[in-house]
Amino acid sequence: GHLALTLEGGYNLEVAALGTKAIFDVLSASVGVVDPLGKAPVIRKAVGFEEHLKRIKEIHHIENQD
Repeated sequence: GHLALTLEGGYNLEVAALGTKAIFDVLSASVGVVDPLGKAPVIRKAVGFEEHLKRIKEIHHIENQD
C-alpha cells in the first residue's frame, strides 16, 4: 500500500520540524507524542477568502450547502 501525509506549519520551520517528528513518532509506534509548543496562543480566523471561494464555486458549479 501507499501512504500520503501532509503537514501544515506555514513557513515556521520549527513547527514543520516538530510536526514531521510527531508523524514519525506515530508511525514508529513511539510511546507518547510530545507537543512542546502546546496550543496556539491565538486562533486566527481566515479573512478574505469568501470572495475566492464564491468564485471557485461558481466556476465548478458547486452550490452552497449551508
